[in-house]
Amino acid sequence: MMIRTGSIDGVELVEPNVVIESPTPAITPVFDESLLACRVLVVDDRRDVRLLSTRIFPKAGATVDEAEAEQLRAAEFDGPIIALTADAMQGVMNRCIEAGCNDYLSKPINAERLVQLVMQLTQGVNSRVV
Repeated sequence: MMIRTGSIDGVELVEPNVVIESPTPAITPVFDESLLACRVLVVDDRRDVRLLSTRIFPKAGATVDEAEAEQLRAAEFDGPIIALTADAMQGVMNRCIEAGCNDYLSKPINAERLVQLVMQLTQGVNSRVV
């Protein structure tokens, strides 16, 4: 695509400071394996999200099961549920809580924040993580 600028005579040009960095590998958080002594069920319709979760939680000491979809509250499950959604619009958190979730995090997943939230919810703390 070309943009016609017209004459640039007399226009002072700027030399950008271009820094080309080599790509760095993704940093995998390091957790203390004794943080989570619990079992985590990851329910998501996307396999990549489930796969990511099965990599995060065991590093923090949790056992992970995964499923594509479940009606947990209707099945009288009373454990903590954290909604993970790409929809960060206002009101989504309230809909998640009304649907029976204990808390809500938006994607992309922040592994440290997710582990912290699971740790709080599995230790009987009912306050929200800020």
